[in-house]
Amino acid sequence: GDGYGGFEVFRRQLEEIEAQGLQSAFQLHKETYAQLSILMNNGSCLDLAENAALGERYINHLAQLSGEIRAVLGPINLNSAKQLVGALTRKVPSITLTEYQWKKWDDEEEKFSTKKAVLMREAHKHPIIAKVLEYRRRETLRRFVTGIHKHVRKRGKLAFVETSIRGDVTVTHRMSSSKPNLQNLARDTEEESALQLNVKSQYISRFLGGTLSEADESQLELRIAAIASSDGAMMDAFLRGTDVHTELAAMMRGISTKHVTEAIRQAGKTTNFHVLYGGAAFGLSLRLGCSKPEAEGMIAQFYATFHGFEAWQRAQEAFAKKHLYVESMFGRRRHFVQPRSWKAPEGKRILRQAVNAPIQGDASAVTNIGIKQAMDRIEKERLQSKLFMTVHDSALTDNYPGEREYIHDILRDEMEHPNTEQFGVKLTLPLQVDIKTGPTWGSMSKLVTA
Repeated sequence: GDGYGGFEVFRRQLEEIEAQGLQSAFQLHKETYAQLSILMNNGSCLDLAENAALGERYINHLAQLSGEIRAVLGPINLNSAKQLVGALTRKVPSITLTEYQWKKWDDEEEKFSTKKAVLMREAHKHPIIAKVLEYRRRETLRRFVTGIHKHVRKRGKLAFVETSIRGDVTVTHRMSSSKPNLQNLARDTEEESALQLNVKSQYISRFLGGTLSEADESQLELRIAAIASSDGAMMDAFLRGTDVHTELAAMMRGISTKHVTEAIRQAGKTTNFHVLYGGAAFGLSLRLGCSKPEAEGMIAQFYATFHGFEAWQRAQEAFAKKHLYVESMFGRRRHFVQPRSWKAPEGKRILRQAVNAPIQGDASAVTNIGIKQAMDRIEKERLQSKLFMTVHDSALTDNYPGEREYIHDILRDEMEHPNTEQFGVKLTLPLQVDIKTGPTWGSMSKLVTA
């Protein structure tokens, strides 16, 4: 019958898992997935009155913003790429709206693009381009705010958003959120805060007098990169326990940390993640606003400083070329399709993923193990607070009055000490959890630890 057939399929899948040596990865999924249903069922409490007010503020602000743009570009439909291309090329003759891509275009019209990356590249040529980008960002947020109602479920007098959280959507096994995507709520700018346009401000505690908190694994992907590559310089920067981006920037520049300005730190931070994600000099030059040779120099400085990471990166790329897959410390595999050429963009993309996929996958595993441990303790100790959301390397809790400080202790204890050794992984660097808390998701302040 159906029961026997299902059991037989499961048995054969287990045999295949064992044959490929994927028992550790399977065990990890089995251990952590049970908590996802609890996480989703807990839901995020939505303030319907704030949602309505927020929607009105967005509508009014966008009307003003679109008026300012049309005063410069003319009476165009801002949602029409064709009209926007025409208006921008008339107003800014020096603008270049072509994409620098490898594939050939079928006709002339397709040469022009108003994608975010293209407009950001050209933004220095006229202030109106930044206005267009600002309009697009806030129109996207407006649609999220006004469209959230179809995802709302009432529980008595309270309204909840129950997002779908899955770990089998992304190729790196990072937890993803959909229907709606609560992980993609952009960090608000200072201007958006001043204009009361923070979309996270509509998420509140379900408890009278309750608060929300977010526990974030500090610089987790960089830590995983240091652990995986055994890069001594990178590990030393973390072991000193100071600001890691300041430490890394000082190493790359060959200067003392006291001489690292905020500009140097930010440039170093951007370079760190750009190299981590396999970015090239051209992309870094756009992000830093510098020339391509200067960006090449920054990347060269990174590799000259962190030899261990470079050696690990080259080993990952060589393994991917030979076997068409890479494997993370937790045994997760990312498979690839043989490209026509490793020098073509398709091949280069695979080599980037060969480095990035294990780092993101292992960071996700570490976070999920810590979250599971925290949820188990909350349940075991019969606390009323709820863990209701995970955003990449962080966990969000809804704190029952009087439990907040203890919940923070649990989050730090469990997320800083995940039992990874049960999956055959020993973390050779300490983890650090930073916690923010406040009355709403959008009004949290970082706690200063002693």
